[in-house]
Amino acid sequence: MTTQQLVHVDPKHIEKIDNIIDECGMIRSGQKAGIMAGLQLAAGVAALRSLITPEMMRPIMDLQGTPLGFRTDRDKAFKGPTCYEEEIVKECAIQAMLNGARLIGNEFNIIASNCYLTKEYFVRTMADMENLTDLVIEFGVPQQSGEKGALVPAKATWKYQGRRDHIERDVVRAEDGKIIADNRIAVRVNSGQGADAILGKAERKLRAQILSRITNTTFTDGDVSDLHGDVIVVPGSTDPSNGSGTGSSLNDKLRSQKAARAQAAAQASQTATPTEEPEDGPEAQETVTRATQQTKKTPAKPAEEDPPFELEAEQSTAVAEEERPDFSPERGEPVGNWHGRLLKAIKGARTEEELGWISEEVNSQAANGYVSGMRETDLWNKMEARHAELTGS
Repeated sequence: MTTQQLVHVDPKHIEKIDNIIDECGMIRSGQKAGIMAGLQLAAGVAALRSLITPEMMRPIMDLQGTPLGFRTDRDKAFKGPTCYEEEIVKECAIQAMLNGARLIGNEFNIIASNCYLTKEYFVRTMADMENLTDLVIEFGVPQQSGEKGALVPAKATWKYQGRRDHIERDVVRAEDGKIIADNRIAVRVNSGQGADAILGKAERKLRAQILSRITNTTFTDGDVSDLHGDVIVVPGSTDPSNGSGTGSSLNDKLRSQKAARAQAAAQASQTATPTEEPEDGPEAQETVTRATQQTKKTPAKPAEEDPPFELEAEQSTAVAEEERPDFSPERGEPVGNWHGRLLKAIKGARTEEELGWISEEVNSQAANGYVSGMRETDLWNKMEARHAELTGS
């Protein structure tokens, strides 16, 4: 039996659809200037809606819920309701095709009635780009982040149209060793997922950022594996809540640095010899003299063993919390509003430390699933641009 006997579609009709996808796709439209990009994409959407008929949708609907086609959050594996209706699948298929995705090979997923591009799409698309060469992607060891995710250090280098470029997602330190930002990739970790699954999610996010940079297009990446399941601790990771290891939050690092400065000030004040007699009289002077002699003989104790400093360190921590802006979403705040607030905060950031606070919040919300991959990529691009402005790099 021939293909034409199996698929009752006019080949010329299919060719017309392919031409529209090629001319009006997201990557091609993203390279246009001004309003023309929007008009070209809108024309493509309208044309595909009319050209993809109910007869064509019937075999496409059969691809739903299988890795050979495309997966959804309503697959039987997730015990969801019945599969998505034809109209939603059609809209998601159009969005996927205009992004350059195929309807087979699990190159897009449908989650909450929206289209999300998968790692399979980014791998195949980047392999097909003739001008993209020498792509090398490296990952470090995943580390637990809170209760719902992991942070993955990663680095990618490549050549596009002969020009070298790179992206590095890792902890950023100043010359004195101070942590100024945590740029590691945040991923969600579900029950039963091992290191390979975690690195796979990180690769998807990193490839989305690479393709976004070289094509000037923002992609909505995602996968149904991001949904459901209990979060597990990544083997070999360090619990960030205890403040140890590289998994500790930026806020914890800032607190420890603030406490260290307070400790130095406390030690300096304890070792200083009074030059004036206190107004309280000879008894007070004798007390000060004994305290001074004891300080000279006994080295200053660490913060956790010295009650006077413990109190000062706690006060210093409180000051640090007051000085740090709150970038977390307000209760019930739409993600679009939160995204807009962070864009303004990034634009107004005056120090690398401020960008570090913002990056920590972006990582946290990405791990919690609050912010989509598209918005996360956009925020990282803006933070990288602002960091370059501040450092002159």
